[in-house]
Amino acid sequence: MEGQKNRNKESERIGEWVLFFLDCLVELTKKLEDKYETYNKLKVILNQRQRQIMEHIRKKKTVKISYIAQALPEQSRNTLKKDLAYLVKEGFILKTGEKKGVQYHLKK
Repeated sequence: MEGQKNRNKESERIGEWVLFFLDCLVELTKKLEDKYETYNKLKVILNQRQRQIMEHIRKKKTVKISYIAQALPEQSRNTLKKDLAYLVKEGFILKTGEKKGVQYHLKK
């Protein structure tokens, strides 16, 4: 094996390669952080339906999907669930409970 003949010898010079690799990782990390910061500033735009959901949660403090479905009868239940999941994921509201006992609250 030609590549193995210099293993553990002074001529191996793996240290230079490791430093190059680490410098590249640092540079890529900085680029990703900049890109993340840019995209993070762009989000947090709620559509009309999501703003309505937030307003109902503000009024009632704690709501279930059934209350929101009654308050917004023109919207399908699945659409409302997706909006609630988005609001939870983005940190606007909190979700507690499981299955039929799920409730949504404003984040304090």
